[in-house]
Amino acid sequence: MTAFTWTIDDLSRNTDDGGVFTAYWKCVATDGVNTVEASGSQSFIYDASSSGFVSYADLTEQIVLSWLSNDLRVDTENGLSVNVFEAGVADPASGLPW
Repeated sequence: MTAFTWTIDDLSRNTDDGGVFTAYWKCVATDGVNTVEASGSQSFIYDASSSGFVSYADLTEQIVLSWLSNDLRVDTENGLSVNVFEAGVADPASGLPW
């Protein structure tokens, strides 16, 4: 079973209103023996006047992680699962049998 740990490494924000427009994330996957990671960024469009707006000063890592799209999470975790599996192959080879 592969375990995934998501973190936010940095944020880009508008200093005028405290709105975050980009989150830089990392996901580490491990099966207890092999560990691989992926990182990237996701941009956001925000409305500082909306009732759901959270200013930079009030953010937690959990809030920002909840903003990452589900598709991003699924695609990243699926890809890392394959990479963890491949890292555990004892004697990898490539080529064609003909």
